[in-house]
Amino acid sequence: NLREYDKADALYHELLKRSPWHSAGGESLEKNTVRRDSFDAAWSMNGWNAKSAERMTEVDSHSRGMTVGKRFGEGVSARIRGALGRYYYPGAAFDESSAAAEIGYSKSFLWGGSIGYVHRDYGGRLKAKNDGEAFAWGKPVDGADVTAFWRREYLVNNGVNLPAGVSVGWLGGRAVYDLDAMLSFAADFKHGNISDGNACAVFGAAAEAILTSAPARLLAQARFERQTYEKTSAAYFAPSDYSVWSILAGFRLCGVAHFRCGV
Repeated sequence: NLREYDKADALYHELLKRSPWHSAGGESLEKNTVRRDSFDAAWSMNGWNAKSAERMTEVDSHSRGMTVGKRFGEGVSARIRGALGRYYYPGAAFDESSAAAEIGYSKSFLWGGSIGYVHRDYGGRLKAKNDGEAFAWGKPVDGADVTAFWRREYLVNNGVNLPAGVSVGWLGGRAVYDLDAMLSFAADFKHGNISDGNACAVFGAAAEAILTSAPARLLAQARFERQTYEKTSAAYFAPSDYSVWSILAGFRLCGVAHFRCGV
């Protein structure tokens, strides 16, 4: 209840008073404030550009939107969002307006979940699209986080897939174990059914090591990912068997400044 959030708020303030550079304390205070407040609103802008001949991708996208959320009693929350955007492709551009709604529930910071729905309209130029997701998370033991999800999304990587309405239904999960606040391991898996009859699976494993203590943390990350598709495609990147290794080094300051680079 709200009294518990107030108690936690006082403890985090006292911790930061004694140790202003305590990054975990600052992050926890921010999370506690969001969970305690009954109403929040946010406005955002997003822009990205992706080009890759190998991955059959060429798109430029810009969007802006407004999100409003409210908490209802113990653990229940609701959120709505409206957004306007545009996808630019060679020789074509499509305006998109979307409306989204989400409802969630969490119990004592130990488990929770949410379900959401999104309607996308293109002013009559393309058929309207509907997608959504369901998400659940839990902390079965100290230091461990487990999540499971279902999500449907439309491919927007080029000017063929968006007009054709090619979509992917993902079902997957992720597990993370924080060994001692300095070393963590993660594994994830998801299976996708594509609307053109294809199917794929993605498996990943990662490890992260914190090399220095707060406030300035140096970190190193390693990840392996393997993707498999039942058949190739002329409209999107669909290798029969594709593996990726990556190594990253990063810098994190008090939970607010981040920098990463790697191969």
